[in-house]
Amino acid sequence: MSHALRLVADRTDTVTVLDAGRVVEPGRTEEVFSAPAYSAAQALLGRAAEVSRP
Repeated sequence: MSHALRLVADRTDTVTVLDAGRVVEPGRTEEVFSAPAYSAAQALLGRAAEVSRP
């Protein structure tokens, strides 16, 4: 579990977004970061827009 989104983006193949302790968006890191489907993931990643994956 991490809030270090740059580290997550650079070092993982898959990611799971939690909201209030519940899984809301599991998927390939690249897909979740580029097009999050769940509103909590959109808000989280929107605040960290500088996060990018090479």
